[in-house]
Amino acid sequence: KAEAIRNAQARSIMLAPFRGEIEQIMAIWLGKLQGSGWAFAMGRGLRAAAIKAYMEDFVLKNGEMPKGLHSIEKVNSSINFDDYRGS
Repeated sequence: KAEAIRNAQARSIMLAPFRGEIEQIMAIWLGKLQGSGWAFAMGRGLRAAAIKAYMEDFVLKNGEMPKGLHSIEKVNSSINFDDYRGS
């Protein structure tokens, strides 16, 4: 259990410099989605979690935010991260 806590703390520290940009991309992505109903809301939540996890894992592996088009298998689609950066 202590190792899991240390791993979570290390992950948090490594992601800290990127947290603002991750949250900004997620806010823009969520703002662009259109739809209604419980199925849409549930699907949106699952896709949002998968995209956020993808960004975090990418940062941990590469030390930078993803750029350009990336295929995200968990949501069976692609996202161009450049489209979701603030202007």
